[in-house]
Formats: sequence, C-alpha cells, structure tokens
Amino acid sequence: MRITQDKFQMVFAWIVSALWMAVIFMFSSDNAADSGEKSDTVLTVFFSLFWKNDVPDLQAFSFWLRKAAHFAEYFILGGLVANAWRNTLAPRYLWRICLLSVIFCAVYAATDEIHQMFVPGRAARLADVAIDSAGAAAGTAVFMLITSLWRT
Repeated sequence: MRITQDKFQMVFAWIVSALWMAVIFMFSSDNAADSGEKSDTVLTVFFSLFWKNDVPDLQAFSFWLRKAAHFAEYFILGGLVANAWRNTLAPRYLWRICLLSVIFCAVYAATDEIHQMFVPGRAARLADVAIDSAGAAAGTAVFMLITSLWRT
C-alpha cells in the first residue's frame, strides 16, 4: 500500500497537533506550586534581561503572564489544528475549516480545565476556557490569512 503525499501531510499535521496537545496537558498537570514556580522563573528571567532597576513584585505580573500563556498555547494549537483540518478537508471549505478548528480547540480547552480540577491546588475556570478559545480563534485566523495570501 502506497501512502500519497497528501495523506502523509494530513497524518503528520494531526500528529503535530496531538503532540502540542500533549504539551498543553503536561503543563496542566503541574500542581499549583510547580506551576507558580515556573511562572516566577519566566518573570525573573524576563525582568533581569529587560529591567534595569530592581525586579518588581512578581505577583502583580504573574496573573497576566498566566493568561498570556493560555492565549499563546492555544494560539499555536489553533494554527496547528487549522492546518490539520486544511489537510483533511478540501481547501474550498475555508469557513468550515475555521469553525471546526475553533470548536475543536474550545472543546479541548474545556476538557483541559476539567482535568485541572483533579490536579492539587488547581481549579477549572470558565474564563480560562474563554481565553484559550480566543487564542485558538486568533491562531486559526492568522493561519488561514497566511495560507490565503500564500495561495494568491
């Protein structure tokens, strides 16, 4: 049985999407203390590189860093899943690809938040699902815009 290049690209796109979903799951599996420590480490490195004065209070920035991380994780996932759907469906179904990508990512975000209910010190937050979904929608839109411009 010979695998065509189109079929290979489709399978590869879904595998990459699944691997990124595993990375998100891994981050979500950190307990509250470990997750907070990672956020503080990122902030400390950032401020030590770009801040000339004393490092400011990390707690004030930690909330925003976490929300930006949610958005960024799902921005990437949105683009990866849009690519997978684009390789699965006919390219003429642009709106269907966009809609399926965002719905797929939103459902994954909801299940990820449910998963966090079972991680010590973590909780499920509807606001995080909304931020994740917004990131996925933005990632999907950017991916589709780039592929549309690429074709013309």
